[in-house]
Amino acid sequence: LNKLTNTKACELHSTLINDAKNHYSNNKNPNIDPFNITLTGVFLLNLQQYFIVARYDHTALHERVCTRLAVAAQCMKEGHDLRRCTRDLFETVSGIFSTPRGGGNKSDENQLQRKCLEIISTHLQDPMCLSYLMAALVRLWNLIKKPAHEISSEYLSHWPTAVGNASSIKTDQVLRVLESTLSNSIKFHPSHNYWLIMKGDISFANNNYGTALQSYLEAGAQDSDFFIQPISVSVWNQQVYHRMIKCCCGLEYFSQAIVLCQFLDSTNYTFTFSLLKEHACHVLESIFDYLWDMNIIEYLIYSLSKQGENVIQATAVQTAGRPELNTHNHKSILTRVVEVRKRQFLKHFYRIVLLKV
Repeated sequence: LNKLTNTKACELHSTLINDAKNHYSNNKNPNIDPFNITLTGVFLLNLQQYFIVARYDHTALHERVCTRLAVAAQCMKEGHDLRRCTRDLFETVSGIFSTPRGGGNKSDENQLQRKCLEIISTHLQDPMCLSYLMAALVRLWNLIKKPAHEISSEYLSHWPTAVGNASSIKTDQVLRVLESTLSNSIKFHPSHNYWLIMKGDISFANNNYGTALQSYLEAGAQDSDFFIQPISVSVWNQQVYHRMIKCCCGLEYFSQAIVLCQFLDSTNYTFTFSLLKEHACHVLESIFDYLWDMNIIEYLIYSLSKQGENVIQATAVQTAGRPELNTHNHKSILTRVVEVRKRQFLKHFYRIVLLKV
């Protein structure tokens, strides 16, 4: 069933799909296994049969997730207002992670809800529904945990700004389901840039700088055809650059961090110069070809001189004297130099981090 994800499959397996529709519509039958109902809903979502799933608003909380996702996907597809379906999905998802008062049947129902959500996160393949489900989980996590480094996602607007039952929500389970959903999503759609950025953000929040850097670079490579084209601002925004710099410092890639400081819209010279002051003697000569900011190059020369690194300083002086870096050049020439050096550096850095060469 996992392979039936396109229009041709819908035509070839119309009988199976009709059976799935009939089974899903029979949700009032108390003898039907709730896990089968959930799997049937996921199956129909994978085939983008949103209108079928959206017609059945199940009474049990654990059976509503597929319906909420179908309504949201249909609204996005048709360009309708997302505010109501966003709120409904968020309330459904947050309710699943809430600790019930008392025990007995309520506790059993709570476990059933989370189990059904885990089934959805494991088997769902439709990109639109996956993005929206993860956006709800990310919003819940950011609101409850209030992490120092927020996780980013698609569809950021219209989500609630607070959670009424925050103290009753099990944050560890939210993160576990989010990571599981994201892992399976990337397995099905490995070139989805926004999910790779999300993976990087989660790794960054957990101080796993190596994985974070790999995820950010993979997203940038996917978006730019391996750094041939400029990377979209929606994929690599300023936050991503700042986090990549911090990852480099955490991994002691100080040379690469210095180069990345040039990528910021507003260069933080105080931070960059402190890096140069502390680590100038460890700066790799190989990165000189990727420097273009004369303020950084001149401070590098000064720092190397202060530390008595005369050989490397001479190479840095040669870099500063290259004709293409002359600040009196026409703006178009300087812009071209920056674009070329950015692409060359990112290709070089990608090979170091992901290909280990």
